[in-house]
Amino acid sequence: MNRPLASLLAAVLLGLCGSAMAQGFPAKPVRMIVGFAPGGATDIVARVLGQRLGEVWGQTVLIENRAGAGGNIASELVATAPPDGYVLLMGATNTHTINPHMYARLAFDVFKDFTPITNVADTPMALVLHPSVPARTVAEFIALGKAKQGGFSAGSAGTGSAGHLAAAVFQATTGVPIVHIPYKGAGPAVADLLGGQIPVMFAPLAPISPHVKAGKLNLLAVTTARRNTMFPSTPTVAESGVPGFEVSSWFGLFGPARLPGAIVERVHSDVVRVLAEGGVRQKLLEQALDPVGNTPAQFAAQIRDEYQRYGKALALAGVKPE
Repeated sequence: MNRPLASLLAAVLLGLCGSAMAQGFPAKPVRMIVGFAPGGATDIVARVLGQRLGEVWGQTVLIENRAGAGGNIASELVATAPPDGYVLLMGATNTHTINPHMYARLAFDVFKDFTPITNVADTPMALVLHPSVPARTVAEFIALGKAKQGGFSAGSAGTGSAGHLAAAVFQATTGVPIVHIPYKGAGPAVADLLGGQIPVMFAPLAPISPHVKAGKLNLLAVTTARRNTMFPSTPTVAESGVPGFEVSSWFGLFGPARLPGAIVERVHSDVVRVLAEGGVRQKLLEQALDPVGNTPAQFAAQIRDEYQRYGKALALAGVKPE
């Protein structure tokens, strides 16, 4: 048999197998891997989505937190999993668009070793302070930071997280010295922020919004180009005197590379349907998370665009791979 015909037959057989798999999918529990500790925005999105998907599928969606290395431990686990849809990754901005610029060596390729399924939700990053910091505006914070010996320590969900990126760009564009303190997820970082162990954080709006509403943290600005509907009186960093500043955070679903198209279509359509439900939408919106549900092609294009844009931003901030 000649090689072109063999390749064609292999492709046809693969497609038939994928279709057969999709018809019976899922026939057992699905593992959704989260690269950060419980309580952070990535974990929140995974649990809201996973609970409802489990009901739709009639199978348990197990949320597994594999925190560490800025989400790389979880990413590697999924990158090497069988491409059958039973191991999925709830990735985030940093896992696929920032980490490749932050780590000199990764055990996987973010473009070759994953199948993008959909961007599940977006949330702004927020510049938030412990109440002990006597600043109520971005301008006051900048002035205070420049006058303070050594500047401020700022926590983040980990090296290469969107919070790390935001802090690095903020330092590069304003001149405020910031010492980065990485955690194994936004949850532990927010806990230390509440306790006063760290004074500053560029945090996803989702996990800090309840504490802002309770008056336990001071929200100075959001990092997106537009204000957030949940906090309409809170300005953006850009309109607070740092022109062009924009960093957002998304949470998206991935499978391993070579995930059959029929499985991708099944998971994507079910996720989009679930995100359109009033109950799920309300749960996400209450956490300052905006449901998205774009197509796999749109999600892949978004990742490539941000990979280029954030690479330039990190270079501007002088951040080098470790």
